[in-house]
Amino acid sequence: MPATAAPALLDVLQGFVHELRAAGLPVSMTENLDAMRAIEHIDINERDLFKGVLSATLVKHHRHQKAFETVFDVYFSLFSHGIPGDDDVEGAEGAFLSGDPHFLVLLDAQGNPVEDSARLAGNVLLWSDGGIAYRLEGDFDRERALELAVSLR
Repeated sequence: MPATAAPALLDVLQGFVHELRAAGLPVSMTENLDAMRAIEHIDINERDLFKGVLSATLVKHHRHQKAFETVFDVYFSLFSHGIPGDDDVEGAEGAFLSGDPHFLVLLDAQGNPVEDSARLAGNVLLWSDGGIAYRLEGDFDRERALELAVSLR
């Protein structure tokens, strides 16, 4: 991992650990440090390897695995390498998703994913800034979503 990329990646990893804790996974400081050390030895562009290393260092019990996978897939969809930044919100990484409505997956109090068919999601702009993930959803196109997001800042 290049030295210049390390601080940004560590911030992303800290945000991920925060989301895991919010989902009910008990991630200790030691496990957090183990994860940081482990990713120094892999190519983080290999998504399956990256996910496996984080799972091995951050998940204590098999009952937490589903919640880990859900949080990983949602959180790291905002930080996909190699995708042009056309959906960035004033420099903050973003992604605009459009098309047919899709299911919204929520986490219950135990951190287990719950698919709620009553909550179909449509067009949505996701972005992350300062360790906070934002979601702007509505009946608008990409350009309007970006306008709205900028106006909220």
